[in-house]
Amino acid sequence: PADPRVLASHGLLAVVADGMGGCKGGEIASQLACANIPKHYFASRAPIADALHSALNLVNSEIYQVALKKTDLRGMGTTCVALAVAAGNAWLAYVGDSRLYLIRGTQIYRMSEDHSVVFEMVRQGLLTPEQARDHEDRNVLSRALGSKPKVQISYWTEPFPVLKGDRFLL
Repeated sequence: PADPRVLASHGLLAVVADGMGGCKGGEIASQLACANIPKHYFASRAPIADALHSALNLVNSEIYQVALKKTDLRGMGTTCVALAVAAGNAWLAYVGDSRLYLIRGTQIYRMSEDHSVVFEMVRQGLLTPEQARDHEDRNVLSRALGSKPKVQISYWTEPFPVLKGDRFLL
């Protein structure tokens, strides 16, 4: 943000959204997410974790409402991963299978979990990670922004300390 006060209170924000639901619908959903999440996040006076969570919730509703008004966009949605970094800490909020990785030194750490049918099967012990890689349903999402009126957003309620040299990949 250009305003130094907003930069001091909210830090930097990075957002990646990967649309789904047909070429046109997915593109619109991802554009809405990328345009409106920063707008809602930086306008919020809530603590960073709450502001990030709220921004994704608001955008979920906005995408869903657009889809209700246009029948050719019904079912559109987008995955989304949003990372805020401020005062030496990071906060994450995400929906779907867009991921966040932390590169620390020579190690790469996956910092998010996919919201997909196959990942849930791995979590429940029904599939091994090796079986999941080639499973026919590996791209079927269990959550996405805009596809339903309400969505469960995964997010960090506590700050994650960022060390000198850390890099994030969304």
